[in-house]
Amino acid sequence: MNVLMIGLDPTLAIDNGAENSKNRHITYGKYLSKLIIITKVPKKVNTKKLSENVIVHPVSSKNILFFIFKSFKISEKICKLEKIDIIMTQDPIFTGIVGYTISKRYKIPLIVQLHGDFLDNKHWLNRSFINRVLNTIGKYILKKSNGVRVVSRRLEKYAKKVCTNIVFNIPIYNDLERFEKCNTTLDKHNLTKYRNKKIILFVGRLAPEKNVPALIKALAIVVKKYPNTVLMIVGDGPERKKLEKLVAKLELENNVVFIGAVKPDKVVNYYGLCDTLVLPSNFEGWGRVVVEACACGKPVIMTDVGCAGEVIINGKSGLVVPVGNVEALAEKLIYLINNVSIAKKMGKTGKKIVIKHNIEETAKKIAKMCKVVANESSHGHSKN
Repeated sequence: MNVLMIGLDPTLAIDNGAENSKNRHITYGKYLSKLIIITKVPKKVNTKKLSENVIVHPVSSKNILFFIFKSFKISEKICKLEKIDIIMTQDPIFTGIVGYTISKRYKIPLIVQLHGDFLDNKHWLNRSFINRVLNTIGKYILKKSNGVRVVSRRLEKYAKKVCTNIVFNIPIYNDLERFEKCNTTLDKHNLTKYRNKKIILFVGRLAPEKNVPALIKALAIVVKKYPNTVLMIVGDGPERKKLEKLVAKLELENNVVFIGAVKPDKVVNYYGLCDTLVLPSNFEGWGRVVVEACACGKPVIMTDVGCAGEVIINGKSGLVVPVGNVEALAEKLIYLINNVSIAKKMGKTGKKIVIKHNIEETAKKIAKMCKVVANESSHGHSKN
């Protein structure tokens, strides 16, 4: 089975990129004849061979439209030189456009991956007119694909509602070994002034969809009762200045610390420091940081998105609150501060849930998905 994958993960082509991502795709390749990956990178780098049968073709482009054009040209060349059995795209929009066009031209079955619950999501749609256009494109390509891979039951339910093709629920695998053994101290990070504080942690890109303002506003309620509570924000992004202004406006300078961007292998240290991780997103695909925090044995509060209901089971492995509900978020934070033993029990339950995942099993499921879609398409079920 030869698979052409079109994605947006630059770490696959960069020498110092995340080894977790590279190793994951190498394992996928073990169960395929060949895995050829086209991916977007910010600057020009050479084609990379991850293993004997896993090859990465980087496409240098800072503009997504140029990436679509360039990756289409490279995909054409590959399809002329290789016998490709399946085309797989990382999303139903940008890489989906390329995959759908190549699939139709060369009559190759298409699998579209859906990693986020942004389609038909009012928070995403209301951000711009362009998003509404992209929403129409994404739904069209989902319907025209031969198979859809989703990463949660929430997305499986959505995909089955909008299209009639085969839907496969295969969650994203995370290498959790280093998170299971997390052990760190405030001293190591020059954060000793936060000793004896209740530490709430946010990890992620500071972008609108993460809705960090809701967490900061919830913190303002919490500190009235528990002034020793501190929010550590790990990550950077376009919203940082707005968030800093909000912190100043709410007079929370002594209760919020912006850590900034942290290398992937160092993030585990901050999970080790915190009492609770909070993910206040408006929408999510799965929630990688939630899984990592659970692997560290930390209780999680998250909005009803992504892996809520699967990894974070309300009242058991964490707490789930409605999207955008600041008062509910503050209430749950206060609840965990008041109930330390319950918080620890939730952390232990979450750890048991996430450590059972296996990369080999995930790779086998992906290979089986490709085989099923190829067989179905060869029997006249193509939608292209």
